[in-house]
Amino acid sequence: MCSKIKTILIEDESVLRDMLVRLLSEAEEFEVVGSWKDAESALENVDGIHPDVAVIDFRLPGMDGIELTRKLIERWPNIKALILTADRREALIRKAFNAGATGFLYKEARFDELLFAIKAVGRGSTYLYTELVKDIIILREGFMEEEEELTPECISILRLAAKGCANKEISIRLRMTGDTVKYKLAHIMKVLKAKDRTNAVFKALKLGLIDLKD
Repeated sequence: MCSKIKTILIEDESVLRDMLVRLLSEAEEFEVVGSWKDAESALENVDGIHPDVAVIDFRLPGMDGIELTRKLIERWPNIKALILTADRREALIRKAFNAGATGFLYKEARFDELLFAIKAVGRGSTYLYTELVKDIIILREGFMEEEEELTPECISILRLAAKGCANKEISIRLRMTGDTVKYKLAHIMKVLKAKDRTNAVFKALKLGLIDLKD
């Protein structure tokens, strides 16, 4: 009989965490060896448990799931991390894998896909949610050909536009003429294949080019 996959869960929503612990415990392939509501608790308690897979919610109180992934793998290199999130930004996927995660799954996924994903990363494979792959293809082929076509000035304009700034305010803040702002906005819309500035902001957010927290 194959050994069970030792799994830990880090999820701040107690109802969801308890449900996942119960369902995973009922599946014969898995053994839940720990579950916590935040990153700090996980880091304090993982030592000595030797989990195979960490299922980590991206949005955690305090340290987020990507930083937790980085710290877990720095201290325990054999742990495989699977990120769970409702956030569809492509930039988040890059950050997760750069931090050492080997799996990325949307929270809307069915439970059987979560089981499959845990098994996949547990045996050393990389796992991406099926719908996520479709999203990336659409973003890359339908929105823009090359991110590099947008200069830092264009990104700054997008950030201010996302905050609701009018052209005049953007020109003052970035010390540009009004005509320059108009020209660069037109260029941004062309690169992102956006029908207007609102649509350009939406696509930039989807691509991870800007963040509302910026």
